[in-house]
Amino acid sequence: GLIVSGTWVLGIVGGPRHELPAGSYFFLPGKTAHTDLCLGPASCTIFLMQEDTRDLVPVNAAGQR
Repeated sequence: GLIVSGTWVLGIVGGPRHELPAGSYFFLPGKTAHTDLCLGPASCTIFLMQEDTRDLVPVNAAGQR
């Protein structure tokens, strides 16, 4: 992923959170439990690329699938 504008906050469940400003990039292996959000007030634009199908698995607040 590439942060085009704004500040994107990416967190690994059970691990650290990172504030990624415009120009930053990131990589997450498939099935990595994570959180993400746009840190306002400016809106965020991100570019995502992946070669395989999406593997979204929602996780509730208790960390259960």
